[in-house]
Amino acid sequence: MFCMAVIALSANAQKFSPEAFREGMEKYLIENAKLSEQEAKAVLPILNEMHEQSRNINEQMRQVKRGVDENSTAQQAEEAVNKLSELMVAECALKVDYYKKLCATVSANKVMQVIKAEDNFHREILRKGSGFGGNGRGRGMRNRTQE
Repeated sequence: MFCMAVIALSANAQKFSPEAFREGMEKYLIENAKLSEQEAKAVLPILNEMHEQSRNINEQMRQVKRGVDENSTAQQAEEAVNKLSELMVAECALKVDYYKKLCATVSANKVMQVIKAEDNFHREILRKGSGFGGNGRGRGMRNRTQE
């Protein structure tokens, strides 16, 4: 989902800024999940670590997808599908592990508030445009598919 959010485009900036995106998401999570200063100091580093590892897995997925085209053999395609499946399972396992870490740090109720706030943050970015960079079109995915 995080990767989908970075597709959102801004009307004001020319280049995506990962730092600005992270800072904006952290501010949004603190406000919308109602994190205290102490909770934010405990939760945000864990979330950032999870996102970094998730990005690495997603990059591996993109590489696998790029390695197969209409000229690939059935065996190559099958190997790619199997590798993608393994990576998807790895990403889910990663999230499970990190959600357990979060629950050991703050209450499960607070973890659910963070998860919901993060989902809403990504949804808003896709709907409104990120403000964190892009090519100036300011549209999310829904509008892109209608072109």
